[in-house]
Amino acid sequence: MMNSSHILAVCLGYSALATPALADDSPAPPQDATESMLASDVDGEGVSVWHAGATVDLSTRCVGRGVPCSTGGVILPTVEFGAYGLTASFTAYLGFDEESPQALEEFDVGLSWSHAFDDLTLEVGAFGLTFPGLVDAHEHVELVASLAYALGPVSVVTEHVVEVLAEPGAYYGEVGIEAEFKLTSVLSTTLSTAFGWASAKYNSDMFDVHDVMPQAIGGEVSLSWDIGDGFAIEPHGGAWYSTDSRAREALETDVVWNAGLAVAGAW
Repeated sequence: MMNSSHILAVCLGYSALATPALADDSPAPPQDATESMLASDVDGEGVSVWHAGATVDLSTRCVGRGVPCSTGGVILPTVEFGAYGLTASFTAYLGFDEESPQALEEFDVGLSWSHAFDDLTLEVGAFGLTFPGLVDAHEHVELVASLAYALGPVSVVTEHVVEVLAEPGAYYGEVGIEAEFKLTSVLSTTLSTAFGWASAKYNSDMFDVHDVMPQAIGGEVSLSWDIGDGFAIEPHGGAWYSTDSRAREALETDVVWNAGLAVAGAW
């Protein structure tokens, strides 16, 4: 049987890192935004050091690391801002299904830092996850590190997560490929695929399986439409297959899928 609070933590931690992309000739996504409303807030090369953004994602279900955290529709609003590579993020989980005792089930805060070294981008962060809508849920704190190496429009990415509060030392890792292609001046598409694995402590808390085992393999596809003024609309969908029979038994399904529509703004 799955641990519902850990499932939610996975989904919100994951969604806090994902922001719909804007077309190349528009302002970049919040974590890379270079436009500023204050002309004085620029570096020596005339580039803004401040960025801010917001995303609202309406989805058939919340999925993170190949694991579903709802049986019905969800709304995931995220607000983030920062400067000099630092980003503070705030994400809520609004669930609307029979498992939701109230709309606000989870609220998360995060602080991350990213830096590009030519084609290699490093990002590290810490995320705190609270559960005001779940009586028996435990708070989580995750340390996350990711690397992305760009090869033209294709990037090889890897992410590593360590839990330090609820189950200290629980570990999750993932490796994948992402590709973004510009279709027109206002349309772009992103394709991604990933495979994950986790420690025995992570699986014990997640699936009640006391063993190291692989997680899900799957991917997502999205279409981003730049509607101007720093805003974009992004329909998206994905599917994931749990590679271990014990995970499939805990999830009571072989394939997890979702579809949704996100609206993002960057300033």
